Amino acid sequence: MGMLIEVYRMQKGFHPTQSNRERAPKLVAALLLLTSPIAGWLGWCVWHGGWNERQYWNDLGFWSIGLLISAGLMELLGFGLLVWPLLV
Repeated sequence: MGMLIEVYRMQKGFHPTQSNRERAPKLVAALLLLTSPIAGWLGWCVWHGGWNERQYWNDLGFWSIGLLISAGLMELLGFGLLVWPLLV
């Protein structure tokens, strides 16, 4: 399986001399941008003192966990879509 991935990479133009930034999948980065509204809202709430008001703690905790889970799922989806042609 490893040899197939290397052959696929060489055909698609990935070379071992490229830096990580050049090899970073743009699809995964684009999918992670889908979580930015939640991150922006959380940042806005914290910036405006939501961390200091007890009534907002549950909301901040819930949406922080939601952001973590959704970012992980977006990365899994992105890398899964990139690897899918190799598995089929």
